[in-house]
Amino acid sequence: MLGPLLTRLLTFSVGCLWPGYRSYQAIKAASDKDDDATKQEVFDCLVYWIILATFSFLEQVGDVVMSWLPFYYEAKALFILWIALPHFNGSRTLYDCLVQPWLQKNENHIDRAIEDAGAFAKSQAILAGKKTLSFVQNRGVEIMYAGKKYLEDNSQSKLKIEDVTDGDQSTADGTSDANQATT
Repeated sequence: MLGPLLTRLLTFSVGCLWPGYRSYQAIKAASDKDDDATKQEVFDCLVYWIILATFSFLEQVGDVVMSWLPFYYEAKALFILWIALPHFNGSRTLYDCLVQPWLQKNENHIDRAIEDAGAFAKSQAILAGKKTLSFVQNRGVEIMYAGKKYLEDNSQSKLKIEDVTDGDQSTADGTSDANQATT
């Protein structure tokens, strides 16, 4: 049995790092030349990422529900290998048979849900911004009034010059108090 840690390492390496590098190579080749093989490689990479995104979404529920099954992590690792390795063509099979038809059928609903979610997020951000601004304004006014009261309370007791100069005052004739004490 592979276990969760080794399975995660394997699925991340084979499922994300290697296809990520393949995608980089496909994009680089597409910018260098414009032939059908290069376009197909870019298409295959995009199909893989669509399948991986779908799997990752479904996996969030699947891990909670099915992780207790024997060989669950091994089956998950085999699935990632099947969709990631080009000679199995698993991601293309899933895309053509399941994902692409479902997305095509529900594309308008998905687009509308994305627009609605964006509008909702925008309205919530504006509402949060208004609440934050109101809070800051109210606290600012409270702080200003508290500061004004503090200044008023402390300005009532005027400081005496002796409090500031440590008692070393000059007298009217220009000599200091300390000099007068010695004469």
